[in-house]
Amino acid sequence: MKSIISFICKWSDKIPGGNHFFGTIFLISLFVAIFISLFGVVVLFFVAPLVLFLYLFGTRLIEGFLTWYRATVKVNQEIFKEMRISKRLGTPDYENEEFEELEKGELDEIG
Repeated sequence: MKSIISFICKWSDKIPGGNHFFGTIFLISLFVAIFISLFGVVVLFFVAPLVLFLYLFGTRLIEGFLTWYRATVKVNQEIFKEMRISKRLGTPDYENEEFEELEKGELDEIG
């Protein structure tokens, strides 16, 4: 930043057709334009592809994540439900006839 200011002070008098004030304004606007164009290149090559990717695939990614999350929660609920039924029946294994009847009834309720 200090080098930019010293460059503007040194070269502002040497701009043809103007004085120190106009030369300073010209050089400052030149550096601002260069900065904006470099910022535009960063946006063009880094931000724009990200926005385009999210626009094209964002809804699918979000829907996929939500589907996975809901399925995971549902599986976890089923596992806990089976554990509670097993604990209630007092059997660690799932080969009990009463458990199978309960399981069939609950699965029919779920769909």
